[in-house]
Amino acid sequence: MLSLLSVWLGILAILLPYSRHQVRLETQAINAAIVSILSAPADIEISTVATAVLSILESTQVDRDVASALLSATNRDELRTVLRDRARIVSTNSSTALEHRLIEAAVLIAVAAAMMIFLITRIVSLSEAFRKLLDQLHVVFGAFDRSATKRSSILQEENKETWKETREIMHRSNAILHELDFDNELLSILQRQVDLEATLRILFPMLGPYLPCERLAVAFVDQFGEVVAETAVTTAHEPKIGPGYSMQISKTSLQTVFRECRVRIIGDLEQYYNETGSETTGLILEEGFRSSLTIPLIFGQRCIGFLFLNAHAKNAYQGFHIPVAERFGASLAGPMYHHYLVQLLLAESSKTFVKAMEHRDNETGDHINRMSLYSAAVARRLVGRPGYDEYLGPRERRELLWYSPLHDIGKVGIPDVVLLKPGPLDKEERRIVETHVEIGLQIIGSLDESLSRYLPRHPFGTALDIVGGHHERWDGSGYPFGKRETEIPVSARIVAAADILDALTTKRPYKEAWSFDKAYSHMAGLAGTHLDPAVFAALVECRTEIESIAREP
Repeated sequence: MLSLLSVWLGILAILLPYSRHQVRLETQAINAAIVSILSAPADIEISTVATAVLSILESTQVDRDVASALLSATNRDELRTVLRDRARIVSTNSSTALEHRLIEAAVLIAVAAAMMIFLITRIVSLSEAFRKLLDQLHVVFGAFDRSATKRSSILQEENKETWKETREIMHRSNAILHELDFDNELLSILQRQVDLEATLRILFPMLGPYLPCERLAVAFVDQFGEVVAETAVTTAHEPKIGPGYSMQISKTSLQTVFRECRVRIIGDLEQYYNETGSETTGLILEEGFRSSLTIPLIFGQRCIGFLFLNAHAKNAYQGFHIPVAERFGASLAGPMYHHYLVQLLLAESSKTFVKAMEHRDNETGDHINRMSLYSAAVARRLVGRPGYDEYLGPRERRELLWYSPLHDIGKVGIPDVVLLKPGPLDKEERRIVETHVEIGLQIIGSLDESLSRYLPRHPFGTALDIVGGHHERWDGSGYPFGKRETEIPVSARIVAAADILDALTTKRPYKEAWSFDKAYSHMAGLAGTHLDPAVFAALVECRTEIESIAREP
């Protein structure tokens, strides 16, 4: 009986490490299969991927149910799910089997000890020789018991190490899958959105689990070496650095990021500002942010712009955030550059139209530039006001700046004899001039319709609002449609006020320039009849900025 117990304990001592080895092999095979799924090219058929996975698992004697589930999978997510389920089963079964074997070993040791005690009690009544034998047996079995206990302890320690390694492998595999899910969600967002503002608004809350982000902004580097702010999203307020803000990259510390194409972390913006006096850093501090992470956008092996992430807390960004930031930037660079190029194309198209107008009208390029800047200043003042804020987002304000110079584009269709007449126009001539609105709508509408076939939205919607509405009046007495009050697009109401102000304060062949005091006094009488009263109020509020624009050469 004792011999049988000894043999059984020996078998357990052999099987325990063998079982552990088998678990390790199967876990490694499952992880290798997951990696093969992740690295397989997207165009390979799912059945081919499943067959490759089975060949990897062949050495583990995978059961029929797992093989069948793999072969019937219709996509890669299902393949990964089958493998993760199998890994959990292997882990659970192995732990259970190990516990059972350890329990069996403990029970057998206890049985052996009980049998020895029974024999000892029987032998005590015999001779002294048996007592000596008993002492020897105590020594032998005591050593055996200590040896078995030590062996069990060693097995437990080895098993802990094995499962520690297994957990680490599974953790890394799950992290990879988690990152891939993030990348897929990111790609899906980029494919659905039509402009940068919409993209950033959706990405902003999504970044939270991966990177601290209470302000998200994007800027591009143009052909003149200017870093031009495109748009920004923050947690609570209007960004200090709005669309169109620009600065020569050579005058900023971004030139290092631009040249090295590496993520930059500034843990303490206050200290950085004290050391550098950076204008943009000062504006970010005014918004309440104390740390930043800058991601270069790399496209075609060169830096095309930057993503800026900011947090209210100091030292919010650490070294372990850099790999996540690099992956995020790599995913966004191409789609964002596409959005930027589309917007740049539209802006350049607008400039081309303006150049054409300068050759046909008495309007100068300076007038067109000033009134567009006036319009942008008024729009900024109206942000946050009910009835205006929803029409003056970052994209709408940028398009207002771009397209306000097109307000009189239809004048290219007015005969020179009327358009360039030095004296006052008669009734018929004025009627002809007023047709420039319909002509402008036809020109811009045709272009908008053509481009909308290739773009996800109508690109010249704001331009059409401006062209068609800048001669409408608040009281409904304007043309061509007789619209009144809020029927007139907000952009058209703003451009109408800016156009009148610059026309009054600029010298023309038929008049001298008015002072700003005289112009504002005259326009105050137009508020509520010709002009939107709230737009005129905003024009008054930003008078200092407007006069500064007017003084610029």
